[in-house]
Amino acid sequence: MSRPIVLVIGAVLVLLAAGYSWAQQEWSLKDQMDVGDRASETDHSYRVQQESWKGKLTLSYPDGRRVADSGRAYRGSESWRITNLIPNKEVKLVKRIDHTIADQVTDVYVNGRYVGRWSVAGSSRGWSDSEFVIPARFISSSQARVEQRFVSSAIDASSFRYWAYQQPAARGGLLGEIFGAMRGQEQPSEQVRPGVGIDPEEQGLLDALKRYFETH
Repeated sequence: MSRPIVLVIGAVLVLLAAGYSWAQQEWSLKDQMDVGDRASETDHSYRVQQESWKGKLTLSYPDGRRVADSGRAYRGSESWRITNLIPNKEVKLVKRIDHTIADQVTDVYVNGRYVGRWSVAGSSRGWSDSEFVIPARFISSSQARVEQRFVSSAIDASSFRYWAYQQPAARGGLLGEIFGAMRGQEQPSEQVRPGVGIDPEEQGLLDALKRYFETH
């Protein structure tokens, strides 16, 4: 193996070691909505149908933290607008619910397109924060309208606060291209093709390196 190739491989390994933790950094808060707060609901164009309850509760998290919050419950649907998004990047939604109501299940739609089913199994004596990831292909602009439609539960579906997170955009150049390829633009499950003998992340890295060396 020639010295230039060895140096290139060594440089790539250094970049991987130094940059992988950056590529996996924590999600960044992009928007949040306080259900039951008139100003927050107005700012996010919040709507609810077949509302079954509204009010304020003081409950505890499993770690003992007590939180007072206003919210709503419904057996129809609720929708709101998320803003400040990075287009073509997945969004992680987190919602605070009254988990004393068991087995809350809703169907999630973004801009009218079905995304998937959000299930919060079981119950507890207080609050629960549940997560749902919207794939990047559903986020086409800086705003998105999210709708949840009630499917089933012991009584109804509740919501008290929503948070929307995204990971920062990848940096430019080779490092950004490599980590952008490694993270992918869709859900990992959608990139796996049966019968292919290489991991999708490894293929993404190889493709990024190939494009770089073909153009430099």
